[in-house]
Amino acid sequence: MKIKAIDGSKNVIEKADIDKAIALAGFHFPYMNLGLHSARFYENDAIDTAAVDGKFRIQINGSWFNSISVPQRAAVILHEVWHPRLGHFIRALLFPNVSREILNQAMDVEIHCCKKLWNL
Repeated sequence: MKIKAIDGSKNVIEKADIDKAIALAGFHFPYMNLGLHSARFYENDAIDTAAVDGKFRIQINGSWFNSISVPQRAAVILHEVWHPRLGHFIRALLFPNVSREILNQAMDVEIHCCKKLWNL
C-alpha cells in the first residue's frame, strides 16, 4: 500500500481519533504541542505499528492503531514526535555503517529512558 494521508476521507483511521490522541498528549506534555501539531499523519499497512520519516510524516498501521486505547495512541504519537525533536535523523547520518534497525533501537532507548523528556 502506498501511504495515504489521514485527512478524513476513506481511511481506516479516523482523523478524529488522531485529534483525540494529540489533544491528550498535548494536555499532559504541553511543551510538545508544536511538534504534535506540526506532524502529518499517514496510514501505511506495510508497517507493523508506527514510524516517522525524515519528512516528519508519522506513518501508522490503521488496524493496529484502532486496536489500542486513546492513552496508548497518545504515547505512540509522542514517541514518534520525539525522534525528529531529538535530531535522530541528522544523528543517524553520523553512523552510515550501522543498520537502520540498530540505530532505531538505540534511539528508542534514548526516548524511553530519558526522564527529562517525559518531565518526570
